[in-house]
Amino acid sequence: NLGLLMMRKESLTEAEHEFRLAIKENENFPEACNNLAVVLRKNEKWQEAEVLIKKAIEIRPQYPEADYNWGLTLAALGNIEAAIEAYCKAIELRADYPEAYNNLGVILLKQGKLEDAENFFHHVIELSPTFSEAYSNLSAVLKDGPRLEEAENHAKRAIQLDPSDAGAYNNLGAILRNQNRLREAEKYFLKAIELKADFPEAFHNLAMTLMETGTRFKEAESLLQQSLELRPGFAEAEYTLAALYLLQGNYKQGWETYEARFAVFNNYQPPVRRWQGEDLEGKHILLSCEQGFGDTLQFVRYAAEVAKQARHTTVLVQKPLVRLFANAEKITFVS
Repeated sequence: NLGLLMMRKESLTEAEHEFRLAIKENENFPEACNNLAVVLRKNEKWQEAEVLIKKAIEIRPQYPEADYNWGLTLAALGNIEAAIEAYCKAIELRADYPEAYNNLGVILLKQGKLEDAENFFHHVIELSPTFSEAYSNLSAVLKDGPRLEEAENHAKRAIQLDPSDAGAYNNLGAILRNQNRLREAEKYFLKAIELKADFPEAFHNLAMTLMETGTRFKEAESLLQQSLELRPGFAEAEYTLAALYLLQGNYKQGWETYEARFAVFNNYQPPVRRWQGEDLEGKHILLSCEQGFGDTLQFVRYAAEVAKQARHTTVLVQKPLVRLFANAEKITFVS
């Protein structure tokens, strides 16, 4: 109990000490094993946390809180399918477990299964009407769709229930930005950052908002750099930074950074070696469309310049455009 009190006060070192004393007194104490695993998970001591959770479940097979903790651990380690199984087992043992339903919804949201995620979050609210995170997550589901007013209401409800929820402020900012309410959006992104200084998504969203004003490019660039410092390899921020460089005419850095698009859009990449600008004489080159019809129509003219250098040039385009380009010289268009 003293360990639980310390954990609630975020005094994790003291909590760990008390839980270890409890286990020393009784090594078959499932609650102490699970609670110590929670502390160790928060400190990213994954290996020992796994051992303790498994021990807690072994001692007490009907222990939904331990299965839930196991799901959190597996999700943090990237083992998503196993995490889903653990959450489902927790729900099987305890049908009214809003946290487990909420975390399943979060996984579905990240997988792009928006309708299923929305259903889970609504069920969480049915079980626990003041569960603020579920309202925030519902706003995240709806923020990029046509139901922006509903999304805004959910985000505001989350903030009303938990004014310290940085994620809810970030979601509300994104919803307002999607309505072109840029000044309001900026205010909420700044609040999210005030509450959570290490929030790369909020820095990224604020940067995009400032870019859309058409004038505040330097501020936006600084915010994107901060976002990338907080999360190296953050593909969406790299892609936005590339767009910012290109908007300012900085083509060298812009096109180099634009390589991040592959991680953002999951574009189809044919399984062949990529051209790095080497001599194409006697070679066969494949050029591939990546994004929308407009991009293909805009840039396909450069295929003729490539065709002057290569023995043969094939261009992969969207199926409806093949006929439009069919009569080009020295180029084969396929879909």
